[in-house]
Amino acid sequence: MADPRPNQPGGSTKALASLTVEMGRFNAKLNAYVKAYHLNLAETVKTSAFRLEAMIKSRTPVDTGRARNSWHTVIYGGPTGYSYKDNNGKSFDGTLTDSEGTPKTDTHAVVGSALVYMLALESGWSRQAPNGMVRVSTKEFRGQMVAAIAAIPQKIRGVTGA
Repeated sequence: MADPRPNQPGGSTKALASLTVEMGRFNAKLNAYVKAYHLNLAETVKTSAFRLEAMIKSRTPVDTGRARNSWHTVIYGGPTGYSYKDNNGKSFDGTLTDSEGTPKTDTHAVVGSALVYMLALESGWSRQAPNGMVRVSTKEFRGQMVAAIAAIPQKIRGVTGA
C-alpha cells in the first residue's frame, strides 16, 4: 500500500480544502453558541481562538519545537507580527502574510502558522500526529460547542423552573 503522506513538505491542496470546510462548519456552530447564550460575539471569537490555538499546539508534533511554537492567534486590532524560538533558542519570524493573517473585523481571529511544512504535518507527515492537529482539534472543539448548545434548553428550564 502506498504511503498516504505527501512526498514533500507543502503537501497536498486536498488537506487545505478539507480544513477550509471543517472551519466553515466550526464557524456555524460558534455562531449558534453565541446566539443561544446571548454572548458578545467579538469576545467569544477571541476566547475561542485562543482556546483552539492551545488545543492545536498540544497536538503538534515536537522535534525541535519549531512547529509547536509557531502556532499563534491574531485578533482584530492586535499585533500582527510574531516571532518565536524553537527549543534550541533559535529565533524565527512567524508573521502570517497580510491576506491570511489580518482579521478584518472584531468578529474574526486567525489561528495559524507560517511554517512551509505545516500543511504536510496536518496531512499526516509525522507519526506523532498521523491524523493532523487542526482537523482533530476543530472537530473536538466543535463537539464541545454542540454539547454546550444542546444543554441550553436544560439550563433555561432550570432557571425558569419550566
